[in-house]
Order: sequence, then structure tokens, then C-alpha cells
Amino acid sequence: MPKAGQTLKDRARVVCIRCHDRKVRCDLQDQTAGRCRNCQRDNEECRKRLGTRKRLRNLTDIPTSTGPSLVTGRAPHSHRSQPIPETINFLSPAVTTTSSQNPPGFIGELSLLSCPSDPDPFPSSRVESLPNDVIEEIIEITKATLTPSKSMSQALIDIYFRELYWIVPVVSREEVIRQEPPLLLLQSVYFAGGLMRRTRNRPPISSPEDCYKKIKTLLFLDYEPDKMVVLKTLCLLSCWSPNIPQEITLDCPWHWTGMGIRLALQFGFHRESTYIHRISENSGTRKLWWYLFCNDTLQAACYGRPAMIRQQDFDVCLPTLEDNNIATTAAQFSIQLPRLLLNLSNIQSLNIKTPHATADRLESISSSLQLWIDELPDDLKLFAQNATRRPYDRPTSELFIFYFICIILLYLIPGPHRQSLRLCSASVVASSCITRLYEEILYHEDVNFLLPIHGWMILVAAVPQIYSVTKFPNQKETCEEELGILISVLSELHNKYPSAGPVLKKIATFRQKGITFSGLDNTTTNECIGSTAQNLAHSDEFFNNIDALFPFPDCFSPKLKLLRPDTSEASDIPGQLGFMPFNVDEMSWTFDWLASTISCPDSHNWDAEGKLYYDHLV
Repeated sequence: MPKAGQTLKDRARVVCIRCHDRKVRCDLQDQTAGRCRNCQRDNEECRKRLGTRKRLRNLTDIPTSTGPSLVTGRAPHSHRSQPIPETINFLSPAVTTTSSQNPPGFIGELSLLSCPSDPDPFPSSRVESLPNDVIEEIIEITKATLTPSKSMSQALIDIYFRELYWIVPVVSREEVIRQEPPLLLLQSVYFAGGLMRRTRNRPPISSPEDCYKKIKTLLFLDYEPDKMVVLKTLCLLSCWSPNIPQEITLDCPWHWTGMGIRLALQFGFHRESTYIHRISENSGTRKLWWYLFCNDTLQAACYGRPAMIRQQDFDVCLPTLEDNNIATTAAQFSIQLPRLLLNLSNIQSLNIKTPHATADRLESISSSLQLWIDELPDDLKLFAQNATRRPYDRPTSELFIFYFICIILLYLIPGPHRQSLRLCSASVVASSCITRLYEEILYHEDVNFLLPIHGWMILVAAVPQIYSVTKFPNQKETCEEELGILISVLSELHNKYPSAGPVLKKIATFRQKGITFSGLDNTTTNECIGSTAQNLAHSDEFFNNIDALFPFPDCFSPKLKLLRPDTSEASDIPGQLGFMPFNVDEMSWTFDWLASTISCPDSHNWDAEGKLYYDHLV
């Protein structure tokens, strides 16, 4: 009740969505043109807002057997995507009229459920949805159906396709620019595009954090009935790592990738026969499966966890240009990256098998890597045939970083092959090449576009550099320079991804104290020397052609000369067993950097070299 002498303010009965959300006065009811002055001034779309009571009253007037629900965006007996007209704000009309019928879930031929029987109609789900009024209130509070302005929406879409699509090719441009795109898909693309933006001064409605919360709300309200749209959303969510790797949480790439894999298996995307029966959707679904494979392979290597997709469990053909509507450079990347990461998957499988990997198996992976780089299209190569550097292209640089990571991890597989000077030198050279590629990315100010997995890859590249400081005295200055480059890139990544923080501390500690955990040791025991020398008397014979993995001119990296037998740098390589920095029979996979956290010393106890790296942590 108003106090004595206080007059009631006139409250507009008709307002637009934009003014209501901004909590500003709206004069829509006084405007005959159908747009309030605020929207006219800002050149924005003006939509009339219905109050909650009126929307709920309208819900009761809709026939439940045929009409789509304004709350869930779907009809009870159809799979019709229907965003809420009163709250969506996008270029296209809010009402979606397209339908998408989900296919029956995949049942393996060895299951008794696959036995022929009379086809029964799908029974209705026994999991009841929340009451409409509850769902409506949740959407109202979270603003899950509110989208950015027209200009911001278009910018976020463009950023996704320009900066991220080449490595996350799960949504086509046609899907988001059509007249009636699914709301969940739009919010997911806005989220992905927002992750790639440089500026921190984002409007709240377009920030990836805001989009992430809206997407989670729509997912767990089961707003989108088309499960293919849900699968693509899960793939895009896996691009963000908002927490440190040691935290047990559902808000992490590991969780969203796992959900995506399980849903893809329900579709049967792990079987080639599925694509034969879905010819019209081959281009999108096949790329979806291989994206999940690549993502799962990288995360398994990073976290040291079992991969959820094993090569023996699927028979899907590798992607080709036929799986892409247009033969673009991005299409080439979607073809070459899965081919490359199949080698990383093979390296992981060798790591978990006993006894140690045979030299023949290692040579097979080495030959596969050589075949990959030999067959790479000219447009994706770093150097032209005349040994001149091609113009800088970040996706190409990232592709080769993945390639060099495979070489380092091939050497770090437990086994006596670590006594091979050729393979060991190759890992040092690969580390140097990675650093030079990161240097280009850093100087072009493109670190912002890197995904969180690069934090782990920088750690992999840093370990050979750390040992090179002491094991290659004539390369010490170069090693210090290249370690500084890696630290600079990590520092910028840390501004965006918390997971880069532990990597910075790890490298600082390794640089000062050495790697002395998870089976890694700075010394090699006499017992180990005797056993490995007996088993690998001719170890380097298997890796005589290892330099074929580096078809680059010497100007690419100063350490490439370590692989050239006719150079003075190659003659300075230490003795075979004396060079080995690890106990070759005990070293575990990928340094176990997530499970083992060595306490970093206080800054005032560090020596001068340690202080150099501490400065990047504060």
C-alpha cells in the first residue's frame, strides 16, 4: 500500500522483452509503429512481452494432444522444435515449424534384443517432465531463451566458423542461418564463438559463461527433442575447461565428451552401416564421430585415463572430401587430423600393454607418421617445395604441433627403445619445432584462439627442453630461449583457462628440481643399463630413417642439425646410456602431471633461474 501523500506510478501494461530485461521504462503501448523508442534508438528488434500469468493462461488454451508447448518447445506426440516466441530475440522468426524424428537406438547384432520380432510402437517415456508452471519459472529466472542482439549474434556465428570450425566441425553454417534454427543449437554456437573472442569487456548476455548456464538449463529441462542437436551441443560444450584438472566436476570437457560419445553410440555412429542407411546426413554425422574420437584420444592422453573409444570397437571409414559439401581448407583439416591422431591412439594402446612395445611396432607407428606427412596436401604444408616458408596460418601450425607431440610421446612409451639416440634426438628436435610454431602463434597474437588441450601439449614439449639444457651444453642458450617462449604462451593461456596454472608451476618446479616422480629419474641404474643394453644392441638400426619425419630446412629450428649426421652438432650428442634421463623400466605415461603435484617452493627460496619462471605465475 502507498504511504499517505504518495501517488501510484503508472505502470505500462504493454512492454517489450528488451526493455523489461533491462529494467528500463518502455513506451511500446503508446507507439503506433509497433516499436518502442528505446528499440528505435538502438536499432533493435522490438517484441511485445506477455506477462507470466497471461502466458500460463495461454498454455491451458492449447490442446495438449496436438499443440506445441510454449514451455518445452515441443508437442507431446511430435518432435517439433519450438522456442518461446515471447523471449527469444534473434534474426529469424521464433516459431520453429521443422520437425526431426529421432531414429531408433542402435542395438548390436550380438545382443538378444536384436532378434527379429514384431515392430512395436515406441512407448511413451515414464520419466515425467516438470509441471509447466515450474519449467516456465525456471526459464524466466535463468533467461535461458534470451539470445544476444542481432549484430552480436551474427558476430558470434562468424567467429565460430572463422576460428573454431576447422577443429570442431560439428555444425554447418546452413544450420544456424536458416529461417528456423533450433534455439539450443544457436545458444551453443554463441557459446563457442564467445570462447574465441579476444575482449574481456563482453556484454553479459553474450559471454560464454552466460551462454553456458543457459545451455545447461535447456539440456536438463529436455527442451530440445532433436537428439542430434543435443549431440552437437555436447560436442561444443567440450571446448571449454573452466576448472583445474584436479577438480572432480561435471563442468569439464571430460564429462561433456563422455556424454557425447554415449549418445553417438545410441545413434550407431560407430558403425559404417549407419552411414550407408543415412546417406543424406553422411557429411555431418561422420565428422561428428571423428571429432569425438579426436577429442577423446587427446583427453585420454592428457589425463592419463582410459580412452572411451577404442579402434577395435568401431569400423567407421576415415573422412574424405566427399563428406564435405565444399572442398575448403577447413575440410582438409577435418580429414587430416583424424588420420594423424590415429597414431596417437596407437601410441596410447602400446603404453598400457605389457611387455614393452617391440621395435617393430614402434617402427610401424614411425612409418605411419612419415606416410602422413608425405601425403599431406601442399596447401597444409609448412614449407613449399623450394624450402620457403608458407604464409602463417594458425590451423596449419596447430596441426603440426599435434604431429610433433606424437613424435615425443612415441619416444616416451615405456621400454628399452629409450636407449635409441636417434629417437631421443628426434624428441628433442620435435620439442624445438613445437616451440617455434608457438612462437609464431604468440607473435601473431593468436594464443587466445587455442583450446585448453594446448596447456598439456606445452608441458609435453617442455620436458625435452628442460633436459636439453644439461645434456646438450652447446644448446643451452637455445633451450633457455625456447623454454621462455613456452612459458609466455602458457601465461596467456592462463588468463583464459585455469588448467594452464598447474602446468606453469610444474615447469617451474621441473626446471629447478628436475622430474623425480612417477617413475622418472635423473639417473639410470646399472641394472637397468645391463638389461636394456642386452635387449637393444641394435636399437638405432630401427630408427635410421627417423630424420624422414622432419622434411624441413634447417632454418625452421636450430636443433634440426642434431639429426643431420654430417654436422658438428650431431657429433656432440652424449654417449648413448649417459644421455638417458629416466629409469626406462619405470617411467609412467605422460608424466602423470595431473595426479602428482609437487609443492612449489616459496619465491624467496628460489635461485635466479627459478625466479625467472616464478615471475610468470604472479
